[in-house]
Amino acid sequence: MAPDEPIAPRPATASLAELIEFERGELMQTHAMARCLKDVLTYSDDDDATLHADVALVISRLINGSVARLEDVRVRVAKLESSVNYSLDSGPPPPREVREPRATYM
Repeated sequence: MAPDEPIAPRPATASLAELIEFERGELMQTHAMARCLKDVLTYSDDDDATLHADVALVISRLINGSVARLEDVRVRVAKLESSVNYSLDSGPPPPREVREPRATYM
């Protein structure tokens, strides 16, 4: 991706789980770039390159932790969305009352 390339837009009509998954994908790409930057800096001839490589490694680890936590959130949201959709599809819940048969008097 070129520095002046526009950022990919999020899907406009997406579920919350899909939005979370989109953001996870963006973070995973950032994680990969930070790891590449760390590798480049590790083998650079610059005196401060090792320090900068360590910073890139910390950034990479933080992003990776965020991606893992977002996966847990995405799974929980997907379960919640499916249960809400299931209850909406099955119609209104039955009334919460006990009905006894009418007594017939003779």
